[in-house]
Amino acid sequence: MLEADVAVSGAGMTLLELAATATPTVFLILAPNESNSSAFERAGAALAAASPDAPDCGAAVALHLKRLAGDPVLRESLGASARRLVDGQGALRVARAIAAGRRH
Repeated sequence: MLEADVAVSGAGMTLLELAATATPTVFLILAPNESNSSAFERAGAALAAASPDAPDCGAAVALHLKRLAGDPVLRESLGASARRLVDGQGALRVARAIAAGRRH
């Protein structure tokens, strides 16, 4: 992920991992429980393609990838916005909270 210029992903856990690495992402809705998608789209942190079942899914992915390929400013903006949503430090925060709870 750290080496990728862009990624195509589902809107689940991998989208969060891509956000932590600031990788510009086009995402697909693969499961009904992928609630990350709307927040990422609203925050300008990723581009939504469609459900793979949609007849225009391939065209939507291709259009977004073409747009990203020609727009380094958009790639940077998506990566930075995604990184603001997911800092990759959640495990550290949990460990600190657990350790702080043991002191009481």
